[in-house]
Amino acid sequence: MRSAGVIVLITLALSACVSVRPRAAIAPSPSADESWTILVVRRGWHTDVGFLAAEIAPPLASVREKFGDARYLTFGFGDRRYLLARTSRSIDLIGAVWPGDGLILTTALRASPQAAFGADNIAAIAVSRAQTRAAQAFIWQSIRKQSGGALWVGAGPYGGSAYYAATERYSGLYTCNSWAAQVLRSAGLSIRHTGVIFAWQLWRQVLRLAAQSEKQTHEQERADQARAPRSAHGLPTAAP
Repeated sequence: MRSAGVIVLITLALSACVSVRPRAAIAPSPSADESWTILVVRRGWHTDVGFLAAEIAPPLASVREKFGDARYLTFGFGDRRYLLARTSRSIDLIGAVWPGDGLILTTALRASPQAAFGADNIAAIAVSRAQTRAAQAFIWQSIRKQSGGALWVGAGPYGGSAYYAATERYSGLYTCNSWAAQVLRSAGLSIRHTGVIFAWQLWRQVLRLAAQSEKQTHEQERADQARAPRSAHGLPTAAP
């Protein structure tokens, strides 16, 4: 009975890796002139990682170029058999527990992620350019290649999305959330990825880091204000 319960829980995690349809360690905070952003998107029990389209560099930029004027791109991982079957039958869910080929789901957004998924489901993490590049490099390595380019499998489950073949294998012990945790860890963020199966295991880590980041940002703002030149009346003055 216990093993059956475990399978049920894992099956729920697998079903969650069919992303919710969109509506229409933090390293020390980088300075303003080098601040870039990694987005973490909670989509039900599934987790995506995203970027401002303008901040996506080659070679991953070759994927961005296929989505025209998208402002943001998010990337998620899932089970190929289940995603392409586009079914919610229990037999297909249980089948996804066993190792199989994976897919990378890319979603293009013209609206903000907050507008698409709800502000409570978005964490924007300030990072350096190098950290952004490292996360994007991990995603690129996760995409199977054909003739040097990303191997396109087919249109995604809704407009502005597409599936690409993945190099990683999907299983009940390596889910969309496991993969997203590895993306964040590859950027040098203090994220535990071992044993992460469910979205809540990753999301609570992201919230903790976001709180630390916000605190660091406020401290930096106070320090900048303290260093700002002041007039004889004690008011900040413009830089010469």
